[in-house]
Amino acid sequence: MLTRAAPSPCRYVFPGIGLGASLSGATRISDRMIEEASLALADSLTADEKADDLLYPRIERIREISAAIAVRVIETAQQQGLDSNEALRNLPEGELAARVAKHQYKPESDACAVAAASSNGEAKSLL
Repeated sequence: MLTRAAPSPCRYVFPGIGLGASLSGATRISDRMIEEASLALADSLTADEKADDLLYPRIERIREISAAIAVRVIETAQQQGLDSNEALRNLPEGELAARVAKHQYKPESDACAVAAASSNGEAKSLL
């Protein structure tokens, strides 16, 4: 029995699709890329999350999950010949995931947030 609302799968899937498509230089987003993003989300559930009957991973893991989705999208774009970023092809195991993580948005480096924090004491708590 589900006792609390689960986060929307869009929170996980769309950032991963966007990042994967952008990094791969995908010429388009295929149905297969969307399907693989969904499968990556399903595959990301841990044993504990499954035991708790969660539909989606815990929101605290969203960056990790979105990165895994981006990797799957990139791999699918490569398999389908839809990628244009040759630098991401044929990387050693784990290197693609490391590059994806390196390019994920980091709010603490957001120039707008930093500017707001320097002029407004309340904004500092957001960083």
